[in-house]
Amino acid sequence: MLELKSILILRFDHIGDVLLLTSMLKALRQNCSRAKITVALGSWSKMALDENPDVDEIIVFDHPRFNREKRPSFFNGLVASLRFLAIIRRHRFDAIIDPRSNLCTLLFVYLGGAKYRIGFDHGGRGFYLTTKAKENPKIHQIDRNLYLLEMMGFPRAKERKPTFFISHEDVQWARGLFLYHDMNNALVVHPSAPWPPRRWPVGRFAEIIGWYIENFKSHVVLIGAQEDMAISRQTKQMVSKDLQDHVVDMTGKTTLKQTAAVIKLSRIYLGVDSAPMHLAVAVGTPVIALMGPGEYPRFAPYGENNVTIRTRMKCSPCHQDRDYKSMRCFHGSSACMKQIETQEVKSQIAKILHSNSVRF
Repeated sequence: MLELKSILILRFDHIGDVLLLTSMLKALRQNCSRAKITVALGSWSKMALDENPDVDEIIVFDHPRFNREKRPSFFNGLVASLRFLAIIRRHRFDAIIDPRSNLCTLLFVYLGGAKYRIGFDHGGRGFYLTTKAKENPKIHQIDRNLYLLEMMGFPRAKERKPTFFISHEDVQWARGLFLYHDMNNALVVHPSAPWPPRRWPVGRFAEIIGWYIENFKSHVVLIGAQEDMAISRQTKQMVSKDLQDHVVDMTGKTTLKQTAAVIKLSRIYLGVDSAPMHLAVAVGTPVIALMGPGEYPRFAPYGENNVTIRTRMKCSPCHQDRDYKSMRCFHGSSACMKQIETQEVKSQIAKILHSNSVRF
């Protein structure tokens, strides 16, 4: 086992990817209690590690490759990358761990000055790594991350569920929201995703919402970021008017921690392949995830008690994210998502509700 005083983990992706990293951070803290653990990530995902006791320092670097808002020019991106590299070198880390291990991070790992460089050997291109792991596409990203630690000589982690820390104030705020609307056993729904091919037809979400309210005499809470507000509004409008009072739309109105608290107090989470799905896993709410183009099982909701509904099309999983700017399915139809039927979703909701004692 390596004796390390300072460790850097690179994770420039988005909130969901950072949440899946928390299991590794916990295992690192348990095995390297005296080491300083630093995570480098984008400003868009920093809140995923707020108040996380397994992290000593956060370095914010908005990697040009992962900037969904506006990608800088090649020159500006190169200048920013070199500045970030200089920051890494000044820290003199003993080890740099790179769960992504591709061209986006090679420069920082190879020239970062660390004695130990840990990552995956993609097709024999891991020449710059001191500890190389073979990639297994058939395992979850959490297990993939933890496998890197095993390759470093650490014991297999027993606790593998992702973590997210919610303050008492945020839980109390959510309790107040539920009390105000007289909500019990609510279904929380995230009907959108940043990448349109991952979305399920709005009309089908509306059908599920109306069915849930009518059959279980309960409420439905819509969540999401500000950019999801139009889709949530459309979803609510498609629900029968006499049931809309039981739909509480909190999209764009909550912080990440408040969103997590709302999910935690809800009975079931329903959504597509996006960050709130992993947030639901972290706070312990049963998840029904609708997956199409995303990589399964790599990014499915972690844990045996969660459900993934998907269709097995030959083109899924795909890598349409290479065409992220055009925001379209290469087949023009998002067929893999449209093949998911509402009846299967209803069946899974009913199964979860009846698997435990629930008071309506």
